[in-house]
Amino acid sequence: MKSQVLTLANKLTPVMGCRKAATVRAWQIIKMREQMKTGTVTFTYTKATGETRIAVGTLSSEILPAPQPGYQPRPLSIAITYFDIEKNGFRSFRADRFTGIAA
Repeated sequence: MKSQVLTLANKLTPVMGCRKAATVRAWQIIKMREQMKTGTVTFTYTKATGETRIAVGTLSSEILPAPQPGYQPRPLSIAITYFDIEKNGFRSFRADRFTGIAA
């Protein structure tokens, strides 16, 4: 998990301009992804239009639809992909636009 955090932090640092802020954000996102693997998580992020989006997402294999033949998950990048429970489809957002996990 630590290597995932450092990899994401390295990718976020040029975008965010601060190594410390990028590392904190990376920890938040990796922890959220771990929570999504076991259930649903409500979180927020800012869309490209400036609108704040509240999403309910998961990465749990029990909830996800069956993968298409030939599907290969993307390696960890600045784009965070999740399955949106409300929209019933895959969505993604940029990691630097993540604002937090909703209470």
